[in-house]
Amino acid sequence: MSIITPILMTLLSGSALTDLWRNKIYNAWILPGMLVGLVISVYQGGLQGLWTSAVSMIVSLGILLPVYFLNGIGAGDVKLFAAVAAFLSVQAIITCIIFSFLIGGLFSIPVILTKRNLKQTIHFAVPILISVLFYTGGSL
Repeated sequence: MSIITPILMTLLSGSALTDLWRNKIYNAWILPGMLVGLVISVYQGGLQGLWTSAVSMIVSLGILLPVYFLNGIGAGDVKLFAAVAAFLSVQAIITCIIFSFLIGGLFSIPVILTKRNLKQTIHFAVPILISVLFYTGGSL
């Protein structure tokens, strides 16, 4: 297991807990996580590693900002994915984004059926955590 996995899981677990508890993903999780991801990328791959992390972060923002502007996810979720992208490749982050939305869709079915409210939100940090957990565990 690489050093990245426990650090990434700490970032995601803390973010998911605060999302569930306070309905907010704090920058106190995101910014240090992003910085650590970039530092590890430089340590492991030099400038090429930094470039890979930066491109992955830009791709995640490019995919998720339109969803945010359509009120599909919150700003904290977009920033959390950017922090996760600092640790992962472009292909990995795209895979995690797709599976996060699939998991989020599955989570929303019981909410819609029980609340009968299409505007009810889910805590999206949890699907993000699950998708990255599956990806780093080799299941995706």
